[in-house]
Amino acid sequence: MNFTEQQQKAIDYRESTSAAVSASAGSGKTAVLVEHIARLISDESSPVPADRIAAVTFTEKASAELKSRLEKRMERLIAENPHSDFYRDQLVRLSFAQISTISSFCFSLVKDNIRLLPLDEGIRVIDEVKSGELSQKAARLMMKRFYTELSPGEQSEFYRLLGGERQLVELAVQMYKFFSNIPDPHRWIGEQLKIYTDRELFEEKYVKPYKEQVLRELNITEKMLEETVNEIRACIISETPIKKAKGETELSAEAQTSNLALKGLPYFENLKNIAERSENAFKSGSLDSALREASAEQGRSPALGGNAVLSKFVEVKESFKESIDEFKASVLTLTDWDRERIACLETLQRIYYLERIYEEEYSGLKRREALADFSDLEKYALEAVRKGGGKGRYEYIIVDEFQDSNDIQYEIFKELSRDESNLYFVGDEKQCIYAFRNANPEIFTSLCKSPRYNNIKLTKNFRSGEDVINTVNLLFSSENKPISFSENPWEDMSCGRGIDFCGKNKSELVKVCAESNTSDKELMYVAYRIRHMVKSGFTVHKGDTEHPCGYGDFAVLVRRNETAVRLRKIMEEYGIPAVSVGEKEFTNLLEVEQVTAILSAVIRPNDNMSVAKSLMSPAYGFTAEDMARVRLAEGTDSAEPKKTPLYTNLTKMDKAGGEDPLHRKIRRFLTDMKLLRKEAGSSSTSALIRKIYNVTAIDSIMSVGLRGKERLANLRLLVRYGRDYPRPADFLSALKNIKSSREIALPQAQVKEREESSVKLMSIHASKGLQFPVVFVAETNISPNTRDRFLKMVYSFKEGVGISVSDNEKLYKYRTLSHRLLEKGYLDRVMGEELRLLYVAMTRAEEKLIVTASAEIRKKEKKSRSGESEYTEEEAPPVKDSCCRFICKRLEKVPAMMDLSQWKEDIVLSPEEDSETDSEQNSEKELLKPDFRLIKEKLKFRYPYKELSDIPAKFTATALGVKAEESGDENSSGRAFYLGLPVFIKKNKPLTPKERGDLYHKVMENLDFSAENAEKELSRLEKSGVISEKERTEIKSGEIQGFLDSSLCKRAVKAEEINREFPIFTTVNAANTENPQNEDLSFIQGIADMFFVENGEIVLADYKTNRNTTAKKLTEEYKGQLSIYRKALEEMTGLKVRECWLYSFSLGQCIMVDTDPL
Repeated sequence: MNFTEQQQKAIDYRESTSAAVSASAGSGKTAVLVEHIARLISDESSPVPADRIAAVTFTEKASAELKSRLEKRMERLIAENPHSDFYRDQLVRLSFAQISTISSFCFSLVKDNIRLLPLDEGIRVIDEVKSGELSQKAARLMMKRFYTELSPGEQSEFYRLLGGERQLVELAVQMYKFFSNIPDPHRWIGEQLKIYTDRELFEEKYVKPYKEQVLRELNITEKMLEETVNEIRACIISETPIKKAKGETELSAEAQTSNLALKGLPYFENLKNIAERSENAFKSGSLDSALREASAEQGRSPALGGNAVLSKFVEVKESFKESIDEFKASVLTLTDWDRERIACLETLQRIYYLERIYEEEYSGLKRREALADFSDLEKYALEAVRKGGGKGRYEYIIVDEFQDSNDIQYEIFKELSRDESNLYFVGDEKQCIYAFRNANPEIFTSLCKSPRYNNIKLTKNFRSGEDVINTVNLLFSSENKPISFSENPWEDMSCGRGIDFCGKNKSELVKVCAESNTSDKELMYVAYRIRHMVKSGFTVHKGDTEHPCGYGDFAVLVRRNETAVRLRKIMEEYGIPAVSVGEKEFTNLLEVEQVTAILSAVIRPNDNMSVAKSLMSPAYGFTAEDMARVRLAEGTDSAEPKKTPLYTNLTKMDKAGGEDPLHRKIRRFLTDMKLLRKEAGSSSTSALIRKIYNVTAIDSIMSVGLRGKERLANLRLLVRYGRDYPRPADFLSALKNIKSSREIALPQAQVKEREESSVKLMSIHASKGLQFPVVFVAETNISPNTRDRFLKMVYSFKEGVGISVSDNEKLYKYRTLSHRLLEKGYLDRVMGEELRLLYVAMTRAEEKLIVTASAEIRKKEKKSRSGESEYTEEEAPPVKDSCCRFICKRLEKVPAMMDLSQWKEDIVLSPEEDSETDSEQNSEKELLKPDFRLIKEKLKFRYPYKELSDIPAKFTATALGVKAEESGDENSSGRAFYLGLPVFIKKNKPLTPKERGDLYHKVMENLDFSAENAEKELSRLEKSGVISEKERTEIKSGEIQGFLDSSLCKRAVKAEEINREFPIFTTVNAANTENPQNEDLSFIQGIADMFFVENGEIVLADYKTNRNTTAKKLTEEYKGQLSIYRKALEEMTGLKVRECWLYSFSLGQCIMVDTDPL
């Protein structure tokens, strides 16, 4: 592999000082990292023992890949030098090397130095759910001590200053969490208390920086107004108002702008003067004068909104008003800061008292059970290394993604190093997007500037094309680049890809007009645009070759998990295959909510919400009308029906009798509840959930559809989560806590799907480290989450702690000087993270980048000369502090973006309207009188393709592909899903061929193909709840054994990949018309029983349970079905289907079928 000069410098680095490698997006840092370590451990002239290197990565996948690559490198060196003991020894040492994630690294330090710590040797790491439970218990114990240790008078002071019980707990937990991520927290808080106690220290720490900040903000406002005044002056073409010439009906647009600018100029000049006078008075130290100048009359605001050129200055006017109001509030704060300081001290002391109690109780609970959470591991690891544990053990400490490290982690690496001389940090502060994990990009930024570290820059991008790189450079590289994004000077990226497609794929900003920013129109546009690009043959590159794009070439990056859920539904409506990557909103999934509602109804039948959800779930199918009839059932308290439990109403209606559909639903529900409630008394949570699946068939019902496989996997995962909770009530309580938590999330099931053929939907965080040919960055016109600014305490390890003061008896609350100061730093950090998220999202694109935003359309009223109201629509400005606003501002300031055609800005009305012609878009609606002659002609019209309208738009593959003359076999009514415990088993009736086929398919979906004994395997399926005892008797183990012994099964076991019950969909020409158009195609969906990938090609198999048949007959019957499956799989996977097989259980035979191309 050929490395660039920059990369080679990073690879060969072995100086006596540490290194900070700044690796821009796509710069090949992983390859550099592997090569650097490989050369360290393979250099015989200056050997470094492989087990004396610590390599810390961000994810388990990255650490496993790093170790694997190094092992392969050493194995290759051994093969090339078979007599070298050095390489063999290094390979052995490599197996003991500390190559792991930061959490595993800290856990190893703790375990290896347990004797230095006050911990039990059997310490275990707890998950977020257990941590949340212990935290709640610790909070209750904290309040118990609060009531026993403090007098009523002292308690009253806490309530007066801090609020009620809920506020006391929240403040204690908030401070504890902050302490968990900084080194030496109690020493730090001691220093803060000292600052608040000493007037001079407080003035130096908070008052002086606050004054500087106030001046800085006012100066920014002045510059904005100065630029505005200059721009308005440039619009004036006459120093006197221009009048219409003779014969002119109206003034030219330029003249109208000049007149309006002439009128508005004095207003903005006055604003500029107010800002300047306020600044001068503030600098002089006269706060009263500053307040008086800031309160000066601003004058009447000119109406600029209707002018295309000057309307942008409306935002300047509003910005000035915000700034001057904030300035006046700041001046008032400075007049009484010493009194505020004392009030803050009282508040801080009380919160710290609560935090100490909470920490004691929480730590005690964990210690008694020998448990630790991740933050504990970091603190214990730091304590261990400070006591000498691990010092001198490592010759090199190498950390990947170092920009995502926090202050404690940095301290650990420093303590383990040799006076910071053997550290090798790789990162990019522009890609630090984990503030919610307390990542601190300032650490890496400061190291890059430090003389103790050699800063090596990797700026060549091997991922993206010129168009994407130019866009990113132009957006972020100006002199006006926000400091909060990155304090280091911008280094322009250069393109390292060998393909030249510059200019073909210019980046786009698409504003989708909508009624509000929460509208789904933006998401609809994304789906429409992807489908259009695929259908129109938009090309991308795979290696050096260009080919038409497929859905698998697209990724859509969103900000919120709920948006991904909505987008996936929209994609399904557009017929676009899509998969969600990295989702963690397990508790909000529809399938999970449906099952937990039934579980809750079983153990709490009087819980109306759970019963209602259960009744209206697909398992029972109650409609809104059914629910109304149940609620208002006769015999209930008709005066207040809401007070009567639904379950009681159901019972009364069942006793009253009836054979209508509603009564049959009620009878079934009550029968199931009776059975499940009986099981609940003696079953574990996981066993009860499995019983719910068997009784209600909810798992099988939810497995139907495009997301069926994923839903089924999530329901199985629900059983696994339930194993940790013996009592169902505890499990439901835990799920409720997780759902309401901002910080705890359960991951969804990871289903192995053919992602190559699906659009990837993911958050920007989940996309880190990935790349895609075409990237949509959606939801850019939303405000960042800044709700923490409203908390009582704002913390910063570097800046201190800001406190808002309140008095709940006198009913007042206000932000103090320190709170305002730290709030500004907090907002800067949030905005910096927003821009870094945008940078990460944009640099995922290889060839085409499309940024979308919802553009809110507002109606504006205007009075006509006649006095009537006329309404016009205009686009609202981008949301404040949104990425869309940042981009638009940059487009204004960098005209080169437009001149060089590196960026295209579009406004579209909606997906459908965007495809219309301009004339259609701009045509006005006219009110027409009915044309009765035309109506009569329309009514007489006969559709010329009547025969096509009789063809369904949607088939199952079986219905279309299987010969129609056969009936009574497993496919006589099309392939159906197996829905739980069948009625035929309940009534001891013999199986129909259809029911028997469903049962065998369920077994084959869960069968271990590597099993040797079918009897044992069927017993395993029975014990695990996949099949019931009665179902077990209907399955012939000899037939299953025949499949396990078959050559087809043996090949599947050895295959590269195997898929079962794989949902497929495609289109076929059902009408057999010549040259079919899209209108002639029917949509086909079905389930491929099993296929595996062998030597890069697909081998497809379909199971048949038909009796009294032959191989020839089966081939003739199902050849068409396999042809459809073959077409669908080749379209969806991009792989060739090499062989198609039928496996007949009755014949015990594998039958190869030659299919015809469709």
